[in-house]
Amino acid sequence: MAKLKNYSTTVPAMVSVGQIQQILLSFGAKNIMLKADEKRKSVIGISFTYEVQGKTIPFKLPADIEKVQQYLYREYMSHTKRPRKTESDFYEEAERVTWRINKDWIHSYVSVLGTEQVPPLALLMGLMMLDSKTTLYQAVEQGKFPKLLPAFKG
Repeated sequence: MAKLKNYSTTVPAMVSVGQIQQILLSFGAKNIMLKADEKRKSVIGISFTYEVQGKTIPFKLPADIEKVQQYLYREYMSHTKRPRKTESDFYEEAERVTWRINKDWIHSYVSVLGTEQVPPLALLMGLMMLDSKTTLYQAVEQGKFPKLLPAFKG
């Protein structure tokens, strides 16, 4: 298995979050909002609006720190015979890795958009918010738009 991108980053999560905000601003995003975990005093989500075809559309970046934490713990367990860490010991590392991966990912997206290879909606549609909690991708995944996933008849 290939190594996870940025798996060894030491860049603090808040530095990566700040860089993501700068990238989004340079792309023309508006109303950038951070969702905080009050208990941990950390950022667990980023949403923003962007004008598409004259309409202001909300988008939400995926960031599942717990999934990255589970991945890092599984990797640790698969490479150690005498584990000394628990899954919870990997949270801060997962937070750094999650936001660093997202920084690189959104920078790639913005680069594609900046070169006009793909229109914004085509690239960001899955991240588009349908309501305050649900992205278009999540709605399709939940089966709310069954005709969007037709069976391939090739």
